[in-house]
Amino acid sequence: MLDFQININPLNINKGSKPSFTLITANIGEGIELKKLKAAIRFYNPDVFLFQESGRLPGTKVFTSYPFQDCKNNLCFISKHPFKKINSLNNAMYKGYGDWAAFYELKINNEKVNIVNVHFPSVRSIFPRFSNIAKVHSNRELAALIISSWGASKNKVIISGDFNMSTSEGIYRRTFNQFNNALSTQGNGFNNTLNYNYKGLKLPGVRIDHILFSDEFNIEKATVLETLGGDHYPVLSQFSLKKADVNE
Repeated sequence: MLDFQININPLNINKGSKPSFTLITANIGEGIELKKLKAAIRFYNPDVFLFQESGRLPGTKVFTSYPFQDCKNNLCFISKHPFKKINSLNNAMYKGYGDWAAFYELKINNEKVNIVNVHFPSVRSIFPRFSNIAKVHSNRELAALIISSWGASKNKVIISGDFNMSTSEGIYRRTFNQFNNALSTQGNGFNNTLNYNYKGLKLPGVRIDHILFSDEFNIEKATVLETLGGDHYPVLSQFSLKKADVNE
């Protein structure tokens, strides 16, 4: 299913809001090219990078302007701003390896923002057995419930990463309907974040990488970027805090 949006009127415009900050999320499991990464840093100058399947992330020398970093168990959080890691959840609960969620408190413009970096369970084979599909579906539903419950208990929440589900899937619609989707509300054009290529056969792309945010934020920009070298396309969003919520 092709993913296409037309947004004429931006959501949550508030001229009195705090200065904006920019976030980029990307699954880099298929590799990353330093040249492209350096170009993204130079051109977009994001405040925060969130990477999934980051075991192949090369040396962090390119992140000289990002002094705060946490790269463990296949999830990576790289920031210009101080943060505190609160918790992480391991794929051992799904008989896998690495972490599938990492939770952070991030200080931006003297405001505490709650961010979680996620990589939900996925079907690894393009032609899987039905039993595998059912198992992954169940695991993904549990993961979504955990993350949405966490988000519902916090203020100023951003949920970002590889969800391995589109916005049209039942799990997504049931579980994340209390959050705003950056690309859905501010993106324009085709916004697939993953193209399938199986033995030379090209299949239509889907949007399974998302940035969700709670109502305390204005969303000023959202777009899918050129690949950093792998099969996923990064997602960029630019946020600011609404003036009414700055001095709560």
